[in-house]
Amino acid sequence: MRKFNKPSSVSFAVDTTIELDVRVEVSDYRFGTPAKLNARPEDCYPAEGSEYEIGGVYLLVTKKVDGKDRVVEIKLPNEVIDIIGNDLDELIDEEAEDAAQAGYEDYCDQEYDRQREER
Repeated sequence: MRKFNKPSSVSFAVDTTIELDVRVEVSDYRFGTPAKLNARPEDCYPAEGSEYEIGGVYLLVTKKVDGKDRVVEIKLPNEVIDIIGNDLDELIDEEAEDAAQAGYEDYCDQEYDRQREER
């Protein structure tokens, strides 16, 4: 049997799937409009989807600094936006709805307080 001599170093690649935490910055979000189909044909129109700009995608890395966990944001290249942008549509729409609802509730609370103070 021939003896195998292991080299001092080797180079290779490993393909795997890992989960990473990322932050996606969204700006200039414009809500879509639903279709109008229950009117005269000339008054009907198709639905329009939402539109938005992705300002950046950041990898969130937690590391220890002076014994405390700190989150460091690493900006990923714009090519990442091109690759994952379409996969984010549903998530971004849900977050926009939540943000709009929270803003509306804040407005209602402030308006209630203002009207109460006027009495």
